[in-house]
Amino acid sequence: MISGFNNKLDYPAAYLIDKNKKIIDLIRGSAFPSANMTWDEVNKINEKKLAEFISPILD
Repeated sequence: MISGFNNKLDYPAAYLIDKNKKIIDLIRGSAFPSANMTWDEVNKINEKKLAEFISPILD
């Protein structure tokens, strides 16, 4: 946890923070199943978005 940090965005929000505690990216929301999209499709989309999101700290 970053001391003094206060999340003002809607839930859910994820912050990508580097080793110097600098926010380098953020992401909000995710895909969810509907009449036009199955759980498998939703999971593929969300997994792809997550992989792209965290790639800066994995490279």
